[in-house]
Amino acid sequence: MDSSDRYLNPSALGTKEYWDATYARDLTNHATSTADEGTVWFSDADAETRVLSFLERLDDEARLRKGDLAEAEAKMMSPSSFLDLGTGNGHMLFALRAAGWAGALVGLDYSEASVALCEEILAARRERRRRQRNESAAAESGAGGAEGGDGGFDVVLDKGTFDAISLSDDVVPGTGGRRACEVYREKVVPLVKAGGGLLLVTSCNWTEEELRGWIEGAGEGGESGGFVFEDRIEYPRFRYGGKEGQSVVSVCFRRTGSG
Repeated sequence: MDSSDRYLNPSALGTKEYWDATYARDLTNHATSTADEGTVWFSDADAETRVLSFLERLDDEARLRKGDLAEAEAKMMSPSSFLDLGTGNGHMLFALRAAGWAGALVGLDYSEASVALCEEILAARRERRRRQRNESAAAESGAGGAEGGDGGFDVVLDKGTFDAISLSDDVVPGTGGRRACEVYREKVVPLVKAGGGLLLVTSCNWTEEELRGWIEGAGEGGESGGFVFEDRIEYPRFRYGGKEGQSVVSVCFRRTGSG
């Protein structure tokens, strides 16, 4: 795809320095009050709840495996694993665990302050639970820390990470002058299990059609499979200037190939 005419205007939100400063500030705020865990992305659109409902439906349809660890072991199949790409404060992972997803939950972020914030939030939540004596310490294993297994994760979640990448005009070394948004697809492909793993992207900067233009297609060299459109999450729609749209989109892609 020739995307040279589809770049977003560069912004501070596309820089690592911006996110380092953001999460450093959140760390300070959390140290002052553990109730302050930072921002829930796309909260105005209730995106997190909608994503959780969407995943619940996939579990009902047996396309994902929520289960509990004992049940999964008895059936000789693992619960679905998740990678939160650009995890921020890890809120999505905590929400998944609270909703009963028992598999590996891993957060990835290029900001060291983000990782530190997630660790502090997890420690504070564990301590609150111990004080309340509502859960045993063994049941409090929180978000992340486990591997997704060979061949990638069952689900990779992106809640604004592609948006941020698209706001950067940095050129990725060794890619012939391409920007990060142009290499996103081929870098994400290996993170998703071949032959049915899912990539769920939530964006406020791109329409569904634009996201499909960026992400559908083969991976690097076309050898490791690629992404095809699978489904979408519905949000309230609005009309403005004679056109209909929505402020946030969540588009689900399925990875093809056989690993």
